[in-house]
Amino acid sequence: MATVPLPYDAAIDAPLDGHVATAWDSGPPVETGRFGTWVFLASEAFFFGGLLAAYFVLRGSSKAWVEPLSFGLGFTLTGLLVASSVCASISVRRLRAGARRSGSNWMLCASFLALAFLGVQAFEWRELAQEGFTPRGSLAGACFYILTGAHGLHVLAGVVWLAGSGVVLRSGAARTLHAELAALYQHFVDGIWLVLFTLLYLL
Repeated sequence: MATVPLPYDAAIDAPLDGHVATAWDSGPPVETGRFGTWVFLASEAFFFGGLLAAYFVLRGSSKAWVEPLSFGLGFTLTGLLVASSVCASISVRRLRAGARRSGSNWMLCASFLALAFLGVQAFEWRELAQEGFTPRGSLAGACFYILTGAHGLHVLAGVVWLAGSGVVLRSGAARTLHAELAALYQHFVDGIWLVLFTLLYLL
């Protein structure tokens, strides 16, 4: 039985240097870990999108929506998380330059700043609870704690991922892909927080 050759599109199927192309190939393969991380982040974006959609509906339908939040604390939280994301970016750049120990130190710094974010957020929760702003006290309180709590759990996962990557990087034989993916995850968490900060503290 004769095999029908597949059509070849030079714009799509042209291989990169050093990459062996086959009849069905469409370019270099994507690393499984990188692809899986992007799929995971896409699913998490839908998750937070659902929470934010519910927030908009509930806030828009409520006649009394009070959020006694401190802009100063919100700004501090934002600064810590942005700084963590910057440190993660510097770490990746250092790793690509071959400076593994420096990259490890920056990754651990990113983890520490993310942990500090959680500490400040816990302090904010305690202060708000003492003022009577609790999940059971009002619909605004319930939405606030659900949104920030869900985000906080993601930050905690980022702390573990960043710290683990920082430690593993000290091994000369370890790959650096996990560190790049940890930084990518931290950027995602940072982006989600910027949206929450705008909605909860500014609007």
